[in-house]
Amino acid sequence: MSSQKVCILAAGRGHRVCRALDYPHKALIRIGQQAVITRLLQKFSKNSRFVIALGHEGQLLKDYLNCAHPHHNFEFVDVRKMSGPGSGPGQSLLECKVKLQEEFVLCCVDTLWDEDISSDFHDDTFFVGDYPNSSTEQFCNLGWNSAGFVSEIRDKEKVSPNRFAPWIGLAHIKNYKEFFVGLE
Repeated sequence: MSSQKVCILAAGRGHRVCRALDYPHKALIRIGQQAVITRLLQKFSKNSRFVIALGHEGQLLKDYLNCAHPHHNFEFVDVRKMSGPGSGPGQSLLECKVKLQEEFVLCCVDTLWDEDISSDFHDDTFFVGDYPNSSTEQFCNLGWNSAGFVSEIRDKEKVSPNRFAPWIGLAHIKNYKEFFVGLE
């Protein structure tokens, strides 16, 4: 089986959930007997290569990963801009860009899913969901054009649910060069 590159964004502060549950980092919140990030790592093959974007409590998460998963292949990127204007998933990805010069899977550290996803994608693929009974301003929203391609990204803005869908924090980036050009 070939080696797959996976980028996990774990640089955010996780204010709401960490404060409510008294955890230092949302990647370490336990579901059952496992940390969220452990459950996430289990979704990928053992020979995957992981790029982890670190920020708030980054050393704690790095220490956990190296201790709990010593046989995984990790590369860590310390994200410099973690809060305020210009911060967020896009900025974290740009800071990881040098380590992502190939096809990769992108996921946020708080994204969990049950279904198996194919590792044989032919195009860039972003997974989206339905808006729950809450505001679109709570999500990174993807808008699409008439051909079904993502044409707009609106992060935590009021948008029309008819033209946008919330990104669930999971994507497969096949055309990484074009992706980073668009992101920049």
